[in-house]
Amino acid sequence: MPNDRIDDVDENVAKADGIAGWLDGLGSAAGRIDRGAVAADLGDLYTSARVYRRLLDELLAISPVDTSAASEKLNEIGTELRHQAWHIRSDARRLDRIESNLDLGDEIEKGRGSQVADCGARTDGIDTTPRYTEIREQIPG
Repeated sequence: MPNDRIDDVDENVAKADGIAGWLDGLGSAAGRIDRGAVAADLGDLYTSARVYRRLLDELLAISPVDTSAASEKLNEIGTELRHQAWHIRSDARRLDRIESNLDLGDEIEKGRGSQVADCGARTDGIDTTPRYTEIREQIPG
């Protein structure tokens, strides 16, 4: 198992580096997010999903009558799920903001960005105000 943890750490770092590079490629569409934090969280979630899968397989290999081993494994699974939940809460809004910026960029490319700009939203991919959804719904097409 110790080698599995080392592999998990190496893979986590590799995924985080890849995500950071991808976010950098978005340029201003990534907005004013902490790209390093997003990359680290998403990389950690990737690795955590693999750990969860392994833990679940290990649980299924335990006899239901071995309540001590089952209890210990369920505790590990619960800990991993809480770990994932923390990262999900941490990143969900930031990813929504990036996605909104990308949608806004699509509207600008299609020539409808001026309609959004005329309504007061910024079109540089940084500001995603609550008005954006209302404004977007008014754009024809």
